[in-house]
Amino acid sequence: MGCNGGQPTGLAVVFASQCVDKGIINIGNICLPPPDCSCDDGLNSICETTLWHECNDDICIPSHISGLNPRDSALINSNTFRPTGAITFNILSRGTAIFKNVFGWYNATGTKPNSDDLHVVLDCNASVGNSVTIDLLNDPSYQDVMIGFFIVTLESHSSAGSCADGNCCASIERFKSGVGYIFYSERNHNPDWVGTYSIIHLLIYASEVWENKFYFALEDIYGVSNNDFTDFVVSVTGLGF
Repeated sequence: MGCNGGQPTGLAVVFASQCVDKGIINIGNICLPPPDCSCDDGLNSICETTLWHECNDDICIPSHISGLNPRDSALINSNTFRPTGAITFNILSRGTAIFKNVFGWYNATGTKPNSDDLHVVLDCNASVGNSVTIDLLNDPSYQDVMIGFFIVTLESHSSAGSCADGNCCASIERFKSGVGYIFYSERNHNPDWVGTYSIIHLLIYASEVWENKFYFALEDIYGVSNNDFTDFVVSVTGLGF
């Protein structure tokens, strides 16, 4: 976690805002000073994560976490999924990323998908709070196999960390023209894949509140990562293994 304006930031904070009651967040207030030192338990609703302080904590970053934990709850070996019906995508965070990434699905056939099988659901103009539902089981593009997910960035190949041609809006068409990168839920397809110890661009979490719901948290810089995984966070409902 980090700190911005006296408030905690990071993936755990995103999860703490995913609650049964909308507009609620499970983050406890700072503790009263000694000798009282009583601390708010942070329980305001049923949420994916709860964060709370203890006495003498950093006033910005809580020491305690329950529920989904960004470090410990990630699914290690789950990178493809079976659609169970209509699939709903919700953007939860674009963090402080400069790239206007796009997100979508592909048929996981065991080989790296070609660009014609990359199906964008959330385009570069989709913003936090946007929701899209697709009927994948009746989509002629779906091959009745497991599906994977991908993100397209518009990072320049010649100037790391900056937008290609000064335009940050990603698209499949611009990728086909030779700019940007694509990162996949199947890590071995990634352009910076070098084996087991490659940069991790995607962490996936199974919801502990809702059935058939997963969270995809991404890092979008080629070859490096600051490991906060808030560059692009999306929830996807309607998936199974």
